[in-house]
Amino acid sequence: MKKLFKIIPVLLIAMMGCKDKDVEITKTYKLSEEIMEYFVNYEVGTKWIYQDTMDLNNYDTIELMSKENFDLTDGNTLKKGYELYYKPSKSKDFKVLVTPGVNNSSFAHRI
Repeated sequence: MKKLFKIIPVLLIAMMGCKDKDVEITKTYKLSEEIMEYFVNYEVGTKWIYQDTMDLNNYDTIELMSKENFDLTDGNTLKKGYELYYKPSKSKDFKVLVTPGVNNSSFAHRI
C-alpha cells in the first residue's frame, strides 16, 4: 500500500509535465466590412419579410434571434467569425456560421 502512495504522486507529476504548449498565433483573419454589412451588422430582433415567388400570397417573416462571435484556431491561425440564429415564423429555425478565409474571402454555412 505504501508503494502505491509513492507511485501516484510520481504519475501525477509526469502527467502534468506532458501538458501541450500553447500555440503562438501568427495570423488572424477577420470578416471584411462588406460581409459584416451583409450578414452581421444587424441588431438582434431585426426581421425580414419574404414573399414566395411561386405563391405571391404566401409570406414568411424571419427574425434574427441571436448573434454570437467566436474564435476558431487552426494551427497558428486565428479566425474571428459569427454564429447567427434565425427563427422564421412558418419554416424551421436555422443557424448560419460566417467565417473569414484567406485573401479577404469569407464563408457562410447554414447549420
